[in-house]
Amino acid sequence: CASTVVGAGATISNGTVLGLGACLQPNKVTTENSLTLGNPANTKLIIDESYQSNKDNHTYRSQEEIDLIVNHVRSLGFDVDKAFINALNGEKYNCFSKRMAQITKFSHDLSYEYNHPKTTAARRREIIDILFPIKGENFEVGQGLFVDILGLAKIGNNVKIGDNSFFAGNVVIGDNVRAGSDLVLAGIGHELP
Repeated sequence: CASTVVGAGATISNGTVLGLGACLQPNKVTTENSLTLGNPANTKLIIDESYQSNKDNHTYRSQEEIDLIVNHVRSLGFDVDKAFINALNGEKYNCFSKRMAQITKFSHDLSYEYNHPKTTAARRREIIDILFPIKGENFEVGQGLFVDILGLAKIGNNVKIGDNSFFAGNVVIGDNVRAGSDLVLAGIGHELP
């Protein structure tokens, strides 16, 4: 994940997810098929066939919201598969599915266009509408925006975010939120509070 530090001589074993901001000490070897987090980085859980989510039946969005997002993505010309539905529900999903890869690439391309100096203010607003189909009134975000997969973030009313923001996975921002620059919001695959 982003903002990790891997010390000299460290080994990241097969199937390891090195979490956001993890600092792997020099010469340390991670456990295979693990979620490794923290500073210093340590194994938090093993991911194998018997692994079960610990979401506590948390629902990220209503069926009405899921239908809205699915219809939005289809209106953009993309098919939706089980992986995308699982991502919307905050469940494990195959990020390598062909349809997810297409949606992800499109999201990255839109992020690049949003940040390009020649992109007009009107086009930036259009891009925000595409990337964030569920958002309230008065949503503003600065330059340096990166959205990993469109439609997964849910934004409330009166939200203003500074420059260099990173959205990955099921992120929910409530109403009346102000955030500065260099904001990283990631909820992909970790299933942790």
